Amino acid sequence: MEPRLIAAWPRDSRFARRCFELLSRAYVEARYSAQYEITPEELAWLTARVRSLQEVVKIVCLEHLSDE
Repeated sequence: MEPRLIAAWPRDSRFARRCFELLSRAYVEARYSAQYEITPEELAWLTARVRSLQEVVKIVCLEHLSDE
């Protein structure tokens, strides 16, 4: 496991854990349930985390490819 991936997606606060759970449920619930809700603040936090995760994955993959 690449430790930088863990750091890109913190779960050190109640808010962070809630956002992670919202993202996990979003795939099904956001499409099929009118009960699914997400606040602008939660969506902004998730967007920033996804962008951070994308950047870390890109770096890790490029490093791995350059080692081959």
